[in-house]
Amino acid sequence: MDGSGVDMAKSGGKRVLAYIPVLIVVAGVVAAAFYQEQLTAFFTLRLWDRAAPTRTVSEFLSAVKSGDRAKADALVGDDSLKPLEEGGKWVGYFTVSMAGTLDFKSNQIVGEPIAPSEPEFSTMGTGSALVTAKDVDGKDVPYRLEVRGGSWKITEIRGGVPRAGSGMPAPKGTQRKAPAVPGAKPAPKGK
Repeated sequence: MDGSGVDMAKSGGKRVLAYIPVLIVVAGVVAAAFYQEQLTAFFTLRLWDRAAPTRTVSEFLSAVKSGDRAKADALVGDDSLKPLEEGGKWVGYFTVSMAGTLDFKSNQIVGEPIAPSEPEFSTMGTGSALVTAKDVDGKDVPYRLEVRGGSWKITEIRGGVPRAGSGMPAPKGTQRKAPAVPGAKPAPKGK
């Protein structure tokens, strides 16, 4: 050999090495496009700190329990949850829906111990998290949270107690029987 074959092999190898960074960049772009929704959700929902929604609900319930309205208000991220006052004193929140008014009073929504669940994340739309916490009766109350202004905020509390006269049925066990009509015969039992 005259050495020219060795030089051509070296120059061909250098050309192949030059394409490797280009192939890596192309593979990265393809992977980013394929996983775009998951990557967006990871950063939008700050999933590196998966316990943040649970901490928010815990801080909210602690603030409600201690009567710290300013702290509780700072953790609410939706105008539909309005402060509830009785006798000039803040006692929780209420929301008005098409079905009626629901009250979330501090003596009803804060169970012992305050121990919210691990969050369930949804990447639909802008994304959200669902955290449940026990109320005073030991029932699970779901809290929906969204990232607003760079931190997790409570945007919905599911449950609550229907306000009397708000158009919603009273909770089980609190319904009153209709008054008897004078002269009417009672309905037969068992039918």
